[in-house]
Amino acid sequence: MTTGQARRQYVEAQLRLCLLLLQAYGVLRVAHINDQPVAAWGVPLGTARRPDSDTLDQYLNALIQPDEPDDAAARGQVRPGGLIDTAQLRSLVGWAQAGLLTDRVWLFDGHTVEYTGQADIGKTKHGTKHTSVKAVKRCPLFNRFSALTEYFPTSVTFAAALRQMVSKANAVLPPVDRTPWGHLAFDKEGWDTDLLHWLETEQDINPITWVKATAVNQDLLAAVPQREFVPVPGEWLIGKNEQTYQLAQVADTRVTFPDLGPRRVVVVDTTAGPRLGIYTTARHPQDAALTDERALTTIALLEALRCKQRIENGFKVETHELASDALPTHQVHEVHQTEPYDLAQAQHQLALAEKRLVKYAAQEQQYQHLLAEEQIDKHEFNLLHHRTRRLRQQTTRQQERLTTELESVTVDEHGQATRSYTVQVLDLRKLTLVNLFKTHALVALQILAQQLGLAGAGPARLRREFLAFGDRVEFDHEQRIATVYAQRFPRARTQQAYEQLCAVLRDRSITLERDGICYQVRFSW
Repeated sequence: MTTGQARRQYVEAQLRLCLLLLQAYGVLRVAHINDQPVAAWGVPLGTARRPDSDTLDQYLNALIQPDEPDDAAARGQVRPGGLIDTAQLRSLVGWAQAGLLTDRVWLFDGHTVEYTGQADIGKTKHGTKHTSVKAVKRCPLFNRFSALTEYFPTSVTFAAALRQMVSKANAVLPPVDRTPWGHLAFDKEGWDTDLLHWLETEQDINPITWVKATAVNQDLLAAVPQREFVPVPGEWLIGKNEQTYQLAQVADTRVTFPDLGPRRVVVVDTTAGPRLGIYTTARHPQDAALTDERALTTIALLEALRCKQRIENGFKVETHELASDALPTHQVHEVHQTEPYDLAQAQHQLALAEKRLVKYAAQEQQYQHLLAEEQIDKHEFNLLHHRTRRLRQQTTRQQERLTTELESVTVDEHGQATRSYTVQVLDLRKLTLVNLFKTHALVALQILAQQLGLAGAGPARLRREFLAFGDRVEFDHEQRIATVYAQRFPRARTQQAYEQLCAVLRDRSITLERDGICYQVRFSW
């Protein structure tokens, strides 16, 4: 693909450009390029025609083949330090150096993507014809867009994924670009003492997250005296979906946690909801210098979690407008895994499950007796019967799981118990690589939107208003100028935005190479 006659085969740069243009233009699956006009795609690629979908697919396969991990237990996963991993991290560094990652608070979240034709788990419903494969977990590290996205098997915990991605980002971002990287907001799903200590001490990052609603934490929040609070003017809503609360008063104070010691907590009272707390180690402005960008005000902390919906919106944009959950391959690997196993704890849980099953059987007989004696009516019997049946089914599944696990446990001469088992994992390499091209296309479209004075416009709007109005490209071989013509835009505002963009690009050098000749690109307006 990178050698041979120039007019018959594509070099690597052309293939990369084609993959990028496909996403920007809205051709979201590689197979759909064969539905595009043959000659039109050859103009920006400098060839006689567009590449075939098989050519692009072979190129993607050639990229992922050397990326096979050395560890057999990680088959199908992106190899650390490999080609795909390096491309992702270089993209992150490039975007930071270009000044695109300017939000003071970075965001992290995890989304389960179910790849099956029958999936409907409240997350993402995605049909893959008649093929059903295991779900995967998509974790974006977010700053205005998904600056770094990785995929994990669902067995990987929220905290483990966060540790891996934060370590990579912190290792490659130079200090001058890492200034806004000092704050990271994430859901309380990752709230863990070890994780918080790791972020604060080893990564020099200030975590921002909700205080978990445990009994101990609720008592600590309830103990904050009333004199610490100030009323919140206006209407401030916090939360999402049906769990949205209006703020009544707020206190920026310190709370002493049993395992963490005194920490800064923004305590929030709502008008019709529970008392909430925002945990952080970010400095209060009154305790920091005026030039300290690591300090955050109370309002900034509230905004950090209130605006965390941006990562949800970004996920929806990438899913619905860039098809980031479209599966380019259904290759599944069987992976053998071995891990330490708490044999005593499992045997104890199994014994308790067996006792509960005996208790539930006795309760069923008791309910039947009470119904026959007319001590309870039919409605009460149905409630008790359905509850007991549900608990019995849950316990039966737990008993079967523990029994299966215990059968695969071995104990070595040192008394260490280990469990060996086989799992099916989805090959994530091509999915990660294709979505990296889609992220690059999204960044390019966002830059275009800013140049057009339409900051915040999504890919679908830009395609609808601008990319669909290309007309033709004329080449002046003597002057070596390529003039790009656009059709008349139907709306005056769109025409004005296009003319403004052309005025900006007039002073910038844009070149196009075709048949070995370099042309200066000009836009007609």
